[in-house]
Order: sequence, then structure tokens, then C-alpha cells
Amino acid sequence: MEAWQIVLIIASSLAALVLLALLIAYLTYKIAFFSDRKRGNDAYLQKIIENCGEYKGVFEELFSELEKRPYESVSLDSYDGLRLFARYYHMKDGAPLHILFHGYRSRAEFDMVGAAHECLSISHNVLLIDQRASGMSEGKTICFGIKERRDLLLWSNYAKERFGEDVKIFLWGVSMGGATVLMSLDLPLPENVVGVISDCPYSSPEAIIRRVGRHMHMPVALLFPFLRLGARIFGGFRLGESSAEKSVVHAKIPVLLIHGEKDNFVPVEMSERIAAAAKSSGVDLRFLKFENATHGMSYLMNTEEYRRAVIGFIAEISERNK
Repeated sequence: MEAWQIVLIIASSLAALVLLALLIAYLTYKIAFFSDRKRGNDAYLQKIIENCGEYKGVFEELFSELEKRPYESVSLDSYDGLRLFARYYHMKDGAPLHILFHGYRSRAEFDMVGAAHECLSISHNVLLIDQRASGMSEGKTICFGIKERRDLLLWSNYAKERFGEDVKIFLWGVSMGGATVLMSLDLPLPENVVGVISDCPYSSPEAIIRRVGRHMHMPVALLFPFLRLGARIFGGFRLGESSAEKSVVHAKIPVLLIHGEKDNFVPVEMSERIAAAAKSSGVDLRFLKFENATHGMSYLMNTEEYRRAVIGFIAEISERNK
């Protein structure tokens, strides 16, 4: 066999390996990060209701109440050219504003219905965010908080410009939204952002993906390099760029961290890591655990205690920032 034939075989083999790597990377991207917003929200809503178990009646009542409330549709353009949408619920001029962020493949009116109810019940204003690639917001890629935290910064600046720098802003999130609000703490948030409430966040995008992969009996160690590659090439972001555990140490504002000890999706140990990182850096972080709560269910399963904690936190921070 001549030398050129050997070179051709080697080149062809390398090209085939590269194509195979790209194919695996694309498939992992589609599974983990791609979002088709055309998929029915009604079906997802029903799944959430069923997951509420014995508390589904309470959820349905809260959701029905929120859907009946008038709201203003608002939008802005993301830093990378997506049109992002939100619902604004106005209760009182000059009142604190709560910006609410939902979880993975969900919507704020589903995940944050309890938070919205509590905010509106004390005549605070609410901005319910459809995160990128979710709800009405444009995009095809869910970035596990990496790009979403920059969207949060845009929404915070929008709120400051619209309502004025005297209006106090609280950032709330659950699950991926909970991680997103924590991951924003190393960004230049407006000075009138005064507090963060994070419910069942994961410590980092990589950590939760690895956990879910193991739970699904997937070869995580083998697939993870392709997952990183898929995120970079097809999603346009670096999976390890940010994490709640790393960003929380930069917090200059108080944080209320909430987690259910029976959370089998995002284990409470992830919030414990976040809390430990915050404590080591002198961050004002309060950590509330609910012994009986599963993922995202702390509010429904412990409504009165949850309410006392968050309303007390809001009142304390609001009084401190008068």
C-alpha cells in the first residue's frame, strides 16, 4: 500500500471519528438543552398537577386565582437577540417588586404560583418571567442558568428604569430558577435589588446534569465530554461558566435559601453546599429546610411556615432598606 493511501485511510478515519463525536454531541444537546416551545403547556400543567398529589386541589385553586388576575404583557430583547416576555401584575405604586423565575422546561405561572400569591397578598408588585426557550420567550436552548442569569440582569435593569431606583426589588426562583437567581449574584445587579429567595436550587449545572444522568442509568462519565461539546457548539455556552455555589460567595445582599429534605430530584445536599460556601465568605444567608418536602413542594406542603419565613424575610429587608 502506498503512502498516500495510508494517509487517506487515516484522514478518513479521523473524519469519521469527528463526525461521530459531533453526532453524539448533538444528540446530548437535544436531550439536555433543546427546547421546543410548541409542545403543549396544557399537558405539562397536568403533569405538575398530578405531581402535587394530595395538594393538587390547593395548586389548582392558586393557579385559577392567578389566571383570573389582570396583567400587562411586557417584553425586552436579550443580549444575544432573543425576544423575552413576562407578565407584570400591578398592585400598588411604589411597592416592592418581586421578579420570579421558573424551573427547567416550565413556566413561572406554574412553578411560582405560591410565591406570586404571597407577594400579591401583601400588595407587592410581581413580574413573572418566561425564561428563554420557555413560554412566550424566544429561543431553542435552555442553558441551566448560564445565559439566563444575564437575562435576569436585563430584567432587573428594566425594572429599575421603569419603576425607579427607589423601588426595592426581590429576586425569587425555584429549581433552575432558584439556581439562576443565585448565579446572578456575581453580576452588577442594580443597587435596588435588595434580597434573593432561592427554593431548591442545584449547586451547579454540571452537578445536576450528572445526578440526573446517573438516576437515568446513563454512562455519565463517558457522555459528559460530548455534553459539554454540544452545549458549546449547538447551544453557544460553556456549561462550567457559572454555578450557584461559586456565585453566592459574591452576594452583597441577604439570601433566603429553602429546600425540602425529601427532594429526590435536586438533593438538599446541593443547597447545603451553597450554604457552606456562603457561610465561609460571610454572606448573609438564612437556610430553611422542610423535613417532609419533595422537589418544589415546600410551599404547598408547609404553607404557613413557608409564608412566615418569606414574609418575615421580605419585611425585614424592606425595613432595613427604607
